[in-house]
Amino acid sequence: MSTKSKELKARFEHIMAFESKDDQLEHEAKVLMFKFLSLIEEEMDKSGMSKKELAELLNTSPSYVTQLFRGQKTINLLTLAKFQHIFGMEFRIISKKVDQKSTSKEGKGKQSNKVVKKRSVTNKKRVSDHAL
Repeated sequence: MSTKSKELKARFEHIMAFESKDDQLEHEAKVLMFKFLSLIEEEMDKSGMSKKELAELLNTSPSYVTQLFRGQKTINLLTLAKFQHIFGMEFRIISKKVDQKSTSKEGKGKQSNKVVKKRSVTNKKRVSDHAL
């Protein structure tokens, strides 16, 4: 790697660094939330459901649903449970250790944000396995 490339990489890493551990955790929470919401949006698209219709099924306001999808409100576990019931699906969480370097301020190491998705049909009821 050339000196110019190394300098550019160092500047980029500095710009992308989090100012505090709290900032980093807040960012990671938003990424996790958007992974869930991305799956919900896929299900909405498949069924032709609008955000207004989703709000009715969640027994909440359309503006709250819009705020969730914009990242202005934080999703909670009760809402995730409601999503499971509305779409006849189950979220399954897979835990794995990550290299601590990948979550450090320097951003060294590699961490996968890949969402694994499998679908199967059981007893005429669709079950979606989503590993986040």
